[in-house]
Amino acid sequence: TGAAGYQQVLQVDLEMNALLGPQWSQEVTWQLEYPSQTVTPEVTTLIHLAQQHLGGIVALAMDTELLNTAVLTGRSVAVPVKVVAVAADGAVADVTESAECRATDEHVIKVSERCDFVYVDGSETRGSGRAVLNFTYSYLSAQLRVSVWAPRLPLRIQVSDPELNQIKGWRVPLS
Repeated sequence: TGAAGYQQVLQVDLEMNALLGPQWSQEVTWQLEYPSQTVTPEVTTLIHLAQQHLGGIVALAMDTELLNTAVLTGRSVAVPVKVVAVAADGAVADVTESAECRATDEHVIKVSERCDFVYVDGSETRGSGRAVLNFTYSYLSAQLRVSVWAPRLPLRIQVSDPELNQIKGWRVPLS
């Protein structure tokens, strides 16, 4: 009997000749049958196997602050991102292209389909001091927080020069 009254009733050692990819998962349905003929309900467990024991993943961005000038210029602003897996032995591997990702609020920031950069394209409606991007690789997950600065529209500009000229490269947003 272990801590809090738990008891080890089964140990399973698995040996794989080859994995189909860097990680593999399989559902196993099982139940306990006690000597008193008592049978527990079936339980389904998801077993994760990997070529090496992964300790976690980390999403790294070149910059965690982004100035959304895309709402003014119409040109996307992007920041490169890498997702790295850290193995129990300290080995680090780039898993960006195998990761899945999504932004929790696409009205603030977006993430590329390949998870290799975050960006704003001018369609965003607001900024955020703590935009959250979620990354997953196999059974591991990580979050990346980014500050997105956005101008308040309509933009008001006061100038002392009475002659107004268009600012090269800027577009006028339609309200």
